[in-house]
Amino acid sequence: MPESECHPPPWITASAFSGAISSREAARAVAATLRARCPLRPDALFIFASFHHRAAFASVVERVRAELHPEHLLGCVSESVIEGDRQYERVAGLSALAIHAPKVRVTPWWLDVEDGPPNSWDNQDLRNRLALDALHRGAIVLADPFSIHSNAALQAIDRAAPPAGANIIGGVASGARLPGLNVMIVDHHMTNSGMVGLSFGGALTLDSMVSQGCRAIGTPCIVTKSRNNALLELGGVSAIAAAQQAADTLGGDAATVLARGLLIGVLTSEHAPTTIGRFGRDRMLARKIVSIDPAEGSITMQERIAVGRTVQFLLRDAETVRDDLAMQLDREMLRQPAACALLFTCLGRESAVENASECDAETITRRLTAPDDDSAERKALPLGGFRASGEFGSVGGHSFQHAQTASLALFRCAASA
Repeated sequence: MPESECHPPPWITASAFSGAISSREAARAVAATLRARCPLRPDALFIFASFHHRAAFASVVERVRAELHPEHLLGCVSESVIEGDRQYERVAGLSALAIHAPKVRVTPWWLDVEDGPPNSWDNQDLRNRLALDALHRGAIVLADPFSIHSNAALQAIDRAAPPAGANIIGGVASGARLPGLNVMIVDHHMTNSGMVGLSFGGALTLDSMVSQGCRAIGTPCIVTKSRNNALLELGGVSAIAAAQQAADTLGGDAATVLARGLLIGVLTSEHAPTTIGRFGRDRMLARKIVSIDPAEGSITMQERIAVGRTVQFLLRDAETVRDDLAMQLDREMLRQPAACALLFTCLGRESAVENASECDAETITRRLTAPDDDSAERKALPLGGFRASGEFGSVGGHSFQHAQTASLALFRCAASA
């Protein structure tokens, strides 16, 4: 085997942040920091700007591009940005992550209204445009909340993907509350609608870590009767009665438990293994309860859950959010150290952890920063990202949009494709 395959060229990764209110100064500062930390041309550059820079986002991108000459670029405007161990809430911010990764294939793509609704997308066209072949390792994806049904889009891409899955990680742009005002970019294609992304293939692993921050209560049950988005019966009893049975395990009534953050977990695969009547957290997809109807005994969800699906009530609270993230990071710490990471965390996630001593970014960088090879010093994990209106990540081998989660993309160098 050639030595170059045993020892691939080293990666160079770096993140940078500027809190300058001037878009010109922010772009200049971020570009200077990245140029110093990543002297070679980035194969992929991610740029996330707070809404303060929305009007000047195009010029911000061009200034950074002119300094670094990235091969490919992906970014958007958001409510607030993340860099390193900090989440910069409701202040001006520009965050960027640069990756110089030899032998890694990066493919830019976008999908918009001209492509029609996701259920009409052609599988072979998606494979060609998104490079969904045997070398595909995953994709970082951004979407506009007003112009595309993200979950339907993710399902369509999953159907076109190879057996290993599409492995989509990313988030919904949160830079505007009105249609047509979000800004996203991939390479030189800037848009305010649809979905944009970079697909990665070749000599890397792109690992998805989704912390839903939930714990199961009660026991799994089968949906035995439903109507559109309303669950009428679970396990042969009314949905409200099933919720009360789950609440009884906590020593409270259903209304109190609902107020504490009750959700419903949907089993991603009916063939998933189970232990003592419970399914692993990585097999349950947490879904929000929209409303309850005590008179009918029904629970209405954001989406339809078909009769025959296995569900279980879940509870999200501050302790569970912290414990779930810690458990996920415990697993990642046993693996090869990541070269860099992207974090997409929900705008509403802090409501469950109001008294948290540290934010998600701080916990992640503290736990996943590896010691330097040549000394006892620790070089902080380069991390970028933003606060999203919805997060993309893989659960049970399939890509979904989530809410109030932390979705983390971990880039790791591989010896060969």
